[in-house]
Amino acid sequence: MGINIRAALFSIIYKKCLRLSSESKQGHTCGENINLMSVDVERIGLFSWYFHNIWAVPVQVVLTLLILYKSLGLASLIAFISIIILMLTNIPLGKLQEKFQEKLMDSKDRRMKVTSEALRNMRILKLQGWEMKFLDKIFEHRNFETRWLKKLLYSLSMFSFIYLSAPMFVSMVTFGFCMLMRIPLDSGKILAAFATFEIL
Repeated sequence: MGINIRAALFSIIYKKCLRLSSESKQGHTCGENINLMSVDVERIGLFSWYFHNIWAVPVQVVLTLLILYKSLGLASLIAFISIIILMLTNIPLGKLQEKFQEKLMDSKDRRMKVTSEALRNMRILKLQGWEMKFLDKIFEHRNFETRWLKKLLYSLSMFSFIYLSAPMFVSMVTFGFCMLMRIPLDSGKILAAFATFEIL
């Protein structure tokens, strides 16, 4: 399904680009069109992979909480609350990531515009001796793009750290609560809890 959607969108965007008037091309640069085809179409194609999470994730959460409640009792509610806290800490990070992604795409558009402009007008650049000026301009746009890319990757690494440390954090909180409430823990319960924390 994803491949079909991607192929259809590629052809629609390509046909639309061929029909654009000169006036429309001033508003929509070549860089924007390339980004549409390379990034946005790819993301829409990946949607079919994640579409079933709409119903699968709530079912998984309910089942894992039932399994946890069966083995740990009231401590499963603490696990659920700590997971919700972790999810809430991801909201500002997600908004920051969205902002960085937007700025990165904007800087990519500008760089692609300058690059395609230089390639289209290569004869004029060679005649006037402006190659180095345009090269400096492209490098300037590339450095600006790299700065946003760095910020995006740093926020992604923070996001990944929280995501990967979540099972450990949840297990520490849950087992700490079990010790406080004197809930008996044996190796079978602990291993089952670890597996369900990973699923959660």
